[in-house]
Amino acid sequence: MRKSLWWPVPAAAILFAACAPGVRPEVHHPDRLLQELVTVSELDALSGALWPGWELSSTPFALWTPDSTCYLVHHPRPPVSFRRVRGQNGRIVLYHGRLASSGVARDACKVGGVPTAFLESSAFAADPVGVAATEAFRVLLTRACPQLLAPVELVVDSAMGPRVLAMVDLECELLERACSAPEESLLVRAAEFVAVRQLRFLTMGPRSADRELWLETMEGLPRYIGDRARELAPRYQAGGAAGPQSAGSPLLRRDPGGRADAEWYSAARFPRTGAGVCALLDRLQPGWRREVSGRCARTFDVLRGAMPDPLPRAADVFSRMDLDGRVAARAAAIDAAKTGEERLFESITEGPGPKLHISTRQLSSVSVSLDRQNMVSVDEHREVHMRILKLEFSGGTHVYLSGEPIAAELGGPFDYRQLTVRWPQDLRVTVDGEPVALEPGIRSAARSLEVEGEGVSVEARAGAVVVGEGRITLVLHQ
Repeated sequence: MRKSLWWPVPAAAILFAACAPGVRPEVHHPDRLLQELVTVSELDALSGALWPGWELSSTPFALWTPDSTCYLVHHPRPPVSFRRVRGQNGRIVLYHGRLASSGVARDACKVGGVPTAFLESSAFAADPVGVAATEAFRVLLTRACPQLLAPVELVVDSAMGPRVLAMVDLECELLERACSAPEESLLVRAAEFVAVRQLRFLTMGPRSADRELWLETMEGLPRYIGDRARELAPRYQAGGAAGPQSAGSPLLRRDPGGRADAEWYSAARFPRTGAGVCALLDRLQPGWRREVSGRCARTFDVLRGAMPDPLPRAADVFSRMDLDGRVAARAAAIDAAKTGEERLFESITEGPGPKLHISTRQLSSVSVSLDRQNMVSVDEHREVHMRILKLEFSGGTHVYLSGEPIAAELGGPFDYRQLTVRWPQDLRVTVDGEPVALEPGIRSAARSLEVEGEGVSVEARAGAVVVGEGRITLVLHQ
């Protein structure tokens, strides 16, 4: 017997239909989840308390199941491949189709060109309010402050050595301490966290800092909203009213480790640190949400503005919390976890003997020739070519290397950024048609740059030659 497609919900009656025109297959609809989603999506009193002017009911939702069935709730412009059905009261509530349908761009969080909150059915079932609020808030940010979510270029060459990693550990510990500090020491603990973070950002450079703050905004702020929504929802569902209170900080500290911690430092920590900054702002500056929404400001920038000047000296914090000991422990853990491939790569880039570095970051449209049987992959951003590597770029620029191990740094597949080999003793450099002596200094090539030696052939239309102690760096331009 075909299952009835109607059931009552507080907001409206909802009807399902198959997505393929003229076809009505038996479908096991997630009735309970959709009823719950409709109920959650109408908690405007809750969303308004969490963020100025935010109405959950204005958010389009897409609930999708493991078989790629997709249900749209409150969506203003579904793709033509989705069927729409009116409820008993005439209100169009829900659409039914496939996740792979034209017009569904899950990676961009859009359906029919409209920013949409995507909810995976099992995650939503486990935490309906938290998951719905988290994803709906991403949609709010996309609408209200798209500049906050504008992608920041991935920085693959920022130094995440033992000292920086130890500073991250210390910084997370300081943030957690600040979130739980008594009122009399709250401002001091928060200022110590800000001081240490600012010094670490200076160590890593502005591009790395911008990317971290982007990740904290993109992941941490929605996570904080989801945590707060989950905590406050029972009050609003019962008809009560309450303003947001501090939810405390999420788990931030990590034990020293090696390769197992790589994903934590590159991505997983930012939802936690971002939510922690929001929790700290709850205590220090209760009106921070209006400041963030009004100016589209990053939460850490608002926190920094709430700090007294001058900040504590980071060096004093490092001394009190034994940064040197943390660095030594982190270095030992990293070294113990290195693979043979990593040690091979470092023997080329950091081992004894003069080095030739060739920077190809500013080049594009590359054609690659290599010997896969003699290539070693270290990770997604590093390779070692044991015998040969040839790169040909648009405009006639080429780099041919052979006979010696080559350490290659990549930004992605076939995106070669820098190559390192042994410095051939017979290296000959010609700049704009004139041979140059390999003496310390910088020489710029405006018309042509040619480099030849045993196993090395480089030709570019422009670039620079930087000669230092024990190294030569070629920076190639188009």
